[in-house]
Amino acid sequence: MIIQRCLAISLILASVIQTPGQQSDSHGKIDIDRVVNEAANKFMTDRHSVGLSVGIIKDGRIRTYNFGEVEKGTKKRPSQHTIYELASITKTFTGVLLAQAVVEGKVKLDDDVRKYLDGSYPNLEFEGKPIRLFQLIVPPALCHAGPPRTIPQS
Repeated sequence: MIIQRCLAISLILASVIQTPGQQSDSHGKIDIDRVVNEAANKFMTDRHSVGLSVGIIKDGRIRTYNFGEVEKGTKKRPSQHTIYELASITKTFTGVLLAQAVVEGKVKLDDDVRKYLDGSYPNLEFEGKPIRLFQLIVPPALCHAGPPRTIPQS
């Protein structure tokens, strides 16, 4: 549940930061620090929230923000080096990045994953068939159906 809430706040922050005119200063620039701090402080008021790290890359600049604790009661603050367990939410992140790469024409969903890896990986196949990019985001029970075909080609 915490992981889902962390993803939710990350996506909210991304959408706010990407939306012109919201949370902007007198020059029309978005005050990223203020947006992140307000959203994170609101998130941290929930008694179930323990810690939160937010990373933003905008205009080539990397910003990291850390709130709360790594583990409840330890008073150890998270840092840009804190490792979080993402578990099943990994498919969501992978799906978003893969969708962006498909839209930009950098990859195709049915590409063999080995196309993007240096070296030989004969173990990256199942029953003689290569593992395809779409299989990284589709639950195993649905992988036999092939890649989704509802993504616009234009």
